[in-house]
Amino acid sequence: NPGTLVTLRTSANGDESDVLEGRVDMAILIGACAHEWLEIDRIGVLGGGVFCVRGHPLFDKDGVTMADISAAAFIAPEPTATGSVDGWPLHLPRTVEVHGGLEMMQAYCARGKALAALPDFVADRTPSAFRKLPVDFDCAFPIHAVRRKNSGIPSTALERVVAGLRRAVEEHAAHTISGEEELARIPRARRRSTA
Repeated sequence: NPGTLVTLRTSANGDESDVLEGRVDMAILIGACAHEWLEIDRIGVLGGGVFCVRGHPLFDKDGVTMADISAAAFIAPEPTATGSVDGWPLHLPRTVEVHGGLEMMQAYCARGKALAALPDFVADRTPSAFRKLPVDFDCAFPIHAVRRKNSGIPSTALERVVAGLRRAVEEHAAHTISGEEELARIPRARRRSTA
């Protein structure tokens, strides 16, 4: 729409409070949310996985198991009323040492301090640094566009933003790989066996 300005920015808190309090007209959120004053459009689902970086004991280990992963330290978001926000199944145990938002999870994991369940696009930024570990569940991150009801955003502008984001999520989903495929990309000479 002529005269409609869309500004995108990231937020470390990743919740809907900026929308509810009027600081932004619309937010793109990973995970579920619900509020009577919000309109929520599902954009899609981003694939993800459990990641570690070089220097972490599981990075070079062949034959990583779910027991290895569950026993390792994690950084994860605070659980919500609807469950885990990072795709980790609630019925599987894990040791969460630190809680934080997506940016903190990426940074903490990147220092080799802990594992993190992250969307694939985070690791795609520096593919040689992150290893996607094999897990026996789908690590999925639902994406939603959230705005206040009666916010004044022209519906055509919102529809265009949501449609563009849906295309981007679908395109990204077509290019994700598994943990074992990721391991195969690491040259054998750079891996050491810990078995």
